[in-house]
Amino acid sequence: PGRGQILARVDAVGLCFSDVKMILAGPNHPRILGRDLEKNPTRGGHELSLTVAAVGEGEEADYHVGDRFILQADVYFKGRGMAVGYVIPGGMAEYWLCPEEVLHGDEGSYLIPIEKDGMNLAEAALVEPWACVEAAYRIRARRSPGMRVLAVNVAGPGDVPEGSPVVTLEGPDSAAVRSAFEETRRRSEGDEGDIFGEVGSLPGFDDVIVTGAGPDSRGLLEAALEALRRGGVLCLLNPGELPRAVTVDLGRVHYQDVRIVAG
Repeated sequence: PGRGQILARVDAVGLCFSDVKMILAGPNHPRILGRDLEKNPTRGGHELSLTVAAVGEGEEADYHVGDRFILQADVYFKGRGMAVGYVIPGGMAEYWLCPEEVLHGDEGSYLIPIEKDGMNLAEAALVEPWACVEAAYRIRARRSPGMRVLAVNVAGPGDVPEGSPVVTLEGPDSAAVRSAFEETRRRSEGDEGDIFGEVGSLPGFDDVIVTGAGPDSRGLLEAALEALRRGGVLCLLNPGELPRAVTVDLGRVHYQDVRIVAG
């Protein structure tokens, strides 16, 4: 391995359906979109159990031959997604060269140590897929300090308490968002699809709550989805009959953990 790298023996590797998806989609896969795989190939395999075989210069203090690790494969380096098994070639090999992006990513090292006398090699490789299962039903606590929350009421007269605001906001820049909404409302003349207007240029929301959406709310719902940041939740309260043809970017649901709930 070179400076800032380690070489790891691949003890076990899982085959994920996303590996199959990459094989089938090739350069059309969202994580490697447009990549010329003939000139710049990659390799699948992100559910890994690893043992360090050699340590590159500069990494001797943190990594030693024989250390065991699993991998958090959703790597970010200098703000760019560098997922292992997609952008960074994965571990479907006897040995895997672990690069700087994994060891010194935006969140530190993406290698997670495991005890030598703990779980066996196959169990270790299964930690990542089982973590995905648990993540599917664990929703982080809402309304944390500093969150940006938007509530839009499009219910008809009498459907909500008298005096309820049409738009309410919480967050550090709520005044700027409110100003943009009010300006947009004046120009849109009540068109639900335009209610987000200038707000699209502002940072995304953690929660968007829409009350009373109905048959004419397609534009509003699509704009609400676009307004969510990573990990955001669109909550539909007391919805009426919704339009069937609402465009949903499933890639954001899959890769950015955007959720859609109703109550």
